Amino acid sequence: MNTASITKGKLNFMRHENGEELLFDVTMEKPAAFNLEQDFHESVNLTEIMPEETSELRQELETFMQTLPIPHYQGGFHDSLYDFINRR
Repeated sequence: MNTASITKGKLNFMRHENGEELLFDVTMEKPAAFNLEQDFHESVNLTEIMPEETSELRQELETFMQTLPIPHYQGGFHDSLYDFINRR
């Protein structure tokens, strides 16, 4: 399953190709720490609790995805891939 995501500050918004959307607070006490009292990293979906942030990140992800090339694999790459590479 393909997933697109964007992180802004402590929030990570993810959208799966099946339409499922997730919003996580990625702050943790320290890397690899696991504390149920404090760490909510990818354990609590905040889309309903934080609808404004969800909407903002959804729009930012859509805007970013519009800049990506459209792949075309049957006859090689689509021209937009070459344009994308040349812009870098």
